[in-house]
Amino acid sequence: SLKLGRWPWRRDYLALLTEKVFELGALNVGFDVFFPESQADETRADALFREVLKKHPGQVTLAWFQDEEGKGHPNIPIFSQNVSSEGFVNQEKNSLGFYRQTNYFLGADEPSLALALIAQRLKVEPSVILKKKVSPINFLGPSGTFSTYSALEVLRSEKVETNSNLILKGKTVLIGVTATGAGDIHPTPFDQRMPGVEIQATIAEQILLRNIPIEKGTATLI
Repeated sequence: SLKLGRWPWRRDYLALLTEKVFELGALNVGFDVFFPESQADETRADALFREVLKKHPGQVTLAWFQDEEGKGHPNIPIFSQNVSSEGFVNQEKNSLGFYRQTNYFLGADEPSLALALIAQRLKVEPSVILKKKVSPINFLGPSGTFSTYSALEVLRSEKVETNSNLILKGKTVLIGVTATGAGDIHPTPFDQRMPGVEIQATIAEQILLRNIPIEKGTATLI
């Protein structure tokens, strides 16, 4: 039986997962994880993941981040050179320690992961969708608000396929880590422990639906 083990998973497993998500009908896929370096002794696994990325041009968005000193941490070239879209995942906490707003652009034109992913889905440039750089996040509820499947469920097709209907058909899918020990769990107004990938899904949803909150003074108008 397939066992993925602890994060970070081997990239041949990520290759299998990505391919399966597309087999199940996904329109495009975003990774809320980073690939800043090759995995030790896993050249073949990296090559398999690269080949899957090449197989789906214009359908995969990768994440990158900028540290507190302003240094960018990009993905390794064998991955970044085989996708058409990348976006940063930096978000700032407010004075209470909550994630309450999102940055859509870093610098002049570097899009966020959520914005890059939706622009890829709509086949337009990010700047066509949004001009503003920052807005509040319109949280829809606590963790679990979005449909979520474990990687093993997807790989085994458990609870994913219903007869000939594909639950992921036409969907934009985000792949990320939800385990508490992985370090990507954050406080929000709805939930003290929301996985970062669900925050990214919330931002992507509000961009896609053009449900961007407008902040005026101390009130937020939705």
